[in-house]
Amino acid sequence: MDTSLGKKLLHLAGSLLTHPAQVPGYLAHLPVWGRSPIDLELPWFSYGAIDFLRDAVRPGHTVFEFGSGGSSVFLARRAQTVHSVEN
Repeated sequence: MDTSLGKKLLHLAGSLLTHPAQVPGYLAHLPVWGRSPIDLELPWFSYGAIDFLRDAVRPGHTVFEFGSGGSSVFLARRAQTVHSVEN
């Protein structure tokens, strides 16, 4: 997606206005705090997807993911097994 910074900021503002419950998480996870997604044990997914996975993934589940990182740690804390593949 090749859009201007202004358009990206407008899109972000619109998203946060329509999903105000995500504002604290977004502010807490800004890169200015010097913590990576791996440090935060957080996937690079939308907050809606993270909330869904937090509820959907159970201790007995086996998870496959394409690409590893913060999502691997996030999923490993919830599932029995995580298989990650890198390209």
